[in-house]
Amino acid sequence: MRKTIIALLLLCLMAVCLTGCQKKADSAADKAGLADYLASVEVQSNALKSSLEKDALTQPEMNQKSGELRDLWDAAMNRMLEEAKKVLPAAEMEKLTAEQSTWLESRTQAAEAAGKEVEGGSMYPLVVNMEAAGLTEARVYELYERLK
Repeated sequence: MRKTIIALLLLCLMAVCLTGCQKKADSAADKAGLADYLASVEVQSNALKSSLEKDALTQPEMNQKSGELRDLWDAAMNRMLEEAKKVLPAAEMEKLTAEQSTWLESRTQAAEAAGKEVEGGSMYPLVVNMEAAGLTEARVYELYERLK
């Protein structure tokens, strides 16, 4: 009976160790996956920026590409926030959620302020989108550093 109990305890201990090791492996894989994802976003972002700088585009085409760039970085930011939900303790996630809400408001204000100079003109979407994309890109890297 005593040997059976010891054997069961050893099995439980091994299971706990393996589960903990698996969580560490999953965490490392998640971080590697996040780095790969961010590298992919950078490639897409650089392609859009290059097109905006070098291609002969009409104003509507520039507005559209700048919107795609903004959307790309918004999606990356949302991905970082989803990852944060998986790894951060509830209290820290609650704090980050409040911080994110404040950040989103300030981004909107900064983007609108950047567009004031060309408000009403055909360049307005381009200027606002580029400002929002730049701010969001920086925010993505801030969030990524927190998750590392």
